[in-house]
Amino acid sequence: MKITIVIVIVVFVLFSCGNIKISTPEGFAKIKSGHTFQAISPEGLPFQVKWFKNYPEKDLSFWAQALRSHLEQEGYRFISTVSLDLGALKMECLEWGAPYGGADYIYLTALMVKNNKILLAEAAGEISLYQKYQQALKKSLETLNIP
Repeated sequence: MKITIVIVIVVFVLFSCGNIKISTPEGFAKIKSGHTFQAISPEGLPFQVKWFKNYPEKDLSFWAQALRSHLEQEGYRFISTVSLDLGALKMECLEWGAPYGGADYIYLTALMVKNNKILLAEAAGEISLYQKYQQALKKSLETLNIP
């Protein structure tokens, strides 16, 4: 009986500490929350926030540079970066441009590092659609509550 209680407590602690707490961007519908948060606009603009293992364990600057290097090699064009202060943590938000079909798209990547975890937020859509929701996405990211 005691072993079962200990196992339940350990499982609860392991899985509850990684839950993502964030406000759904205005105009979006929440699809999923928990360890991964997903929402979508009525037009189909996806927004996702999820955790990854920080391995090898490095800081935000390292991972932002690694992401930037990787996406540039894949042909994405860097547009801008914005740093957000979320209490004791910082988030780097990077926007990328890429042609897709006959249209130009913007891809948002936002990174945060906390101890042994990396939080990655992503959204992507055709430029005019992305711009319609750009401020709502930023406001949502500012509400991120990291346990």
